[in-house]
Amino acid sequence: MKNAVAIAQGPSSFSSSRGVVLTQSVVVALSIAAVISLHELIHFVVGRITGIPAVFTGLTSAGVPEGTAALYPQSALALMNASAPLFTVIVGFGLYPALARWPEIFGRARYFFTWWAIFGIPYLGLQMMIIVNHVDSSGHGADSAAVAGYLHVPMSVRAIVCVMGFVLYMVSAVWVLGVIRAVDVDMQVAHTATNVCLWRRVLGGILIFGAIACAVTVARRALLGTFPGPYMVGAFLGWALAAAVLTPWRSPAARVVWTHWLLPGAIGMAALIPFGFIGGVNDYASIWLPIIPPVVAAAMFASRDVSGVSPIARLAR
Repeated sequence: MKNAVAIAQGPSSFSSSRGVVLTQSVVVALSIAAVISLHELIHFVVGRITGIPAVFTGLTSAGVPEGTAALYPQSALALMNASAPLFTVIVGFGLYPALARWPEIFGRARYFFTWWAIFGIPYLGLQMMIIVNHVDSSGHGADSAAVAGYLHVPMSVRAIVCVMGFVLYMVSAVWVLGVIRAVDVDMQVAHTATNVCLWRRVLGGILIFGAIACAVTVARRALLGTFPGPYMVGAFLGWALAAAVLTPWRSPAARVVWTHWLLPGAIGMAALIPFGFIGGVNDYASIWLPIIPPVVAAAMFASRDVSGVSPIARLAR
């Protein structure tokens, strides 16, 4: 019961006990599962509204039945595929100021909805990056890639958008930190700037260069018509490792991010992985990959932000 009370009262009252971390992890898993389900429901509803007999094709996918995409207008198919990502991004950025300005509206669900923002804010950069992915004849695959295919966007343009998207994905960690700081009182006071040693700065710089190089390679391989998947994973992992190396984990701000957000988030994401193999491989198997790196990077930026309060939190005051 004490764990539930801690969650209800908000991050400022969190402790590092195992029970509280596990309770937070359950909330993370439920939050991410809910936003993914809502995302797919948007696909389904918009498809039906536009005259497409959309169906749920898997645990985390909705679209047209296999082999039937050619029967429907490509503009309608593009709208169906674009609607859910746009909704997810709007929800993410919309929750950012809302959580800071009106926290009392969210009450006990504040931690739950903060993870919707953590998911939605980097999602724009993610969708821009995966616009070069392969999509089958029924449009099954990355949403942005399906939209680009239906609208006949040249691969050269998509490759440029891919690299720009990864840079935006990296920068989005600043906004993730902003929303975390807006709802977590401990983050608003734990703002001592701390540096890391020289070798860690050098290694972090090399890893950042490697992550960007992987993103560029993704775009280059897409132009050549080859599968860029391993390099996509390398870009995400390289950015996460760089942020981890550059974060002084003993600093007060980084420790708050670790205890309140990163550790519960990692456990919650891990709990969803087994569901990623029900009825075939689905998004739950790899959803942790784009979500966890921005939280790690938020810890890095937090340890270097001496202001202690995010711009949105200042606006809310």
